[in-house]
Amino acid sequence: MAEGIGELLSNTFFQMAYVTNDMQEAVKRMKALYGFKNFLRVPEVTLSFGQDRTAIIEVALAYAASTQIEIIQHLGGNVNLYQEGLGGTDFQLAFHHEAQRVSTKEVYEQIKAAWRIRGFSMVLEGENNFVHYCYVDTRTILGHCVEYVWFTPDDGEALLATIRTATHSEGGVMPTFAVVSGARE
Repeated sequence: MAEGIGELLSNTFFQMAYVTNDMQEAVKRMKALYGFKNFLRVPEVTLSFGQDRTAIIEVALAYAASTQIEIIQHLGGNVNLYQEGLGGTDFQLAFHHEAQRVSTKEVYEQIKAAWRIRGFSMVLEGENNFVHYCYVDTRTILGHCVEYVWFTPDDGEALLATIRTATHSEGGVMPTFAVVSGARE
């Protein structure tokens, strides 16, 4: 079943994503490690996994050169995807998934179909006015999910520019950004 997944992992590497149980501390440590001035913060996103299954998360985004760094904290809901790799009450920050960026919506759809043909399921699929995204469940092979993202030409590219600007902006105020998500199972 794992045969031939190499070409599916050869898109543009885009993001390293982490989960935490303390967003403030995670942002502080990542800023110190990478030299970020700020993160763009999305204080609350509700993702639907279908059949009354949700995850409520906070997200912080920044860039280290061309690689986006994402930090996710689970805030609520009954899906624990963003608590995987965490345990205990002390501060924790754990690698969660990688993301590959694709150039067109057509390529995005082809990649999803190719994974499904190989027997892999999507843990999460969703879209909003900025991005279409899916998590392929590669945990049994890679130890983590692989996310694929396609950014819409206007709003998505504007969001990426905002994140890049936030990463290097001076001052103590971290920008926040509201996202309405239409995630689906």
